[in-house]
Amino acid sequence: MRIYVAASSREVNRVRAAYAAVAASGWTLTHDWLTPLLANLDRGVRDTDLSRDDMVRYACADLDAIARADVLWVLAPRELTKGAWFETGYAYGIGVPIVVSGGCPSLFLSLADHVLDDDEDAPGAIGTIGPRRDA
Repeated sequence: MRIYVAASSREVNRVRAAYAAVAASGWTLTHDWLTPLLANLDRGVRDTDLSRDDMVRYACADLDAIARADVLWVLAPRELTKGAWFETGYAYGIGVPIVVSGGCPSLFLSLADHVLDDDEDAPGAIGTIGPRRDA
């Protein structure tokens, strides 16, 4: 199974835990967006400091990884994010199954395949979906 994890970049520990759960389940992460983000921050470069070309490159890498995923796992943001919600809409639009964990009631979450209160429950739900044949 190929998994893309969408989340607020401000929730590093949750993202790391999700990445670990993906690996522990024997699945493949389609894109590790956290490592380059943290490397940029270590150099004092925030997203808002990136050139437009760099922003486009990062965004395209994320969208390509979502298109290759069997499942989009959304860590329902507790911190401000725009990207995770955009990624969720993109996944829905191209037919990638969506699992949302961590609560966060929303009208649009009714479109997800599974909505779970706890991140720890997501791997079990993801396992019920299975690989996409069209990816």
